Amino acid sequence: MFKVTPVGEVSKVLESSWPWAPSGVAVAGGHLYVIERLGNFYGPSGILSVIPRTGWLFGTPRVRKVSSDGTVTTLVRVR
Repeated sequence: MFKVTPVGEVSKVLESSWPWAPSGVAVAGGHLYVIERLGNFYGPSGILSVIPRTGWLFGTPRVRKVSSDGTVTTLVRVR
């Protein structure tokens, strides 16, 4: 996940590592909230694929908070 400033500077805000893939974002109270879902369970690939179904493992979401100082906290993972 990257941030682009109005003058075009790009910086990394959050890195989702396999098997997680970002599927949504929200901003509230100066924090960035990222919804991630388990993605390609066969292994990392150049193609982003997210399994949309709910179930025991695949497709279950988690929510991570990125504070304004860059601290990343996993708030919840739905099982």
